[in-house]
Amino acid sequence: MIGRHPDSALLVEYASGSLELAPSIAITTHIQFCDQCRRTVESLQAVGGEMLEEAASVPMTCWTMFLRTSIATVHKSSL
Repeated sequence: MIGRHPDSALLVEYASGSLELAPSIAITTHIQFCDQCRRTVESLQAVGGEMLEEAASVPMTCWTMFLRTSIATVHKSSL
């Protein structure tokens, strides 16, 4: 059983592709064995994809509100 998990900020960076190489390798290895973190990353990637699809059609003010709400929802579900 895995006793330690990456914090949600690292998982967000990983899911967005902005995490540096060494930590990215560590997260990749971790999520191979941790269903909980793998599901969190999958959820974050899905939210990111939805946000990209919506970005072109949403005014910036609404976009900012949507982004904050989405991140808060994913963060709550990963706790």
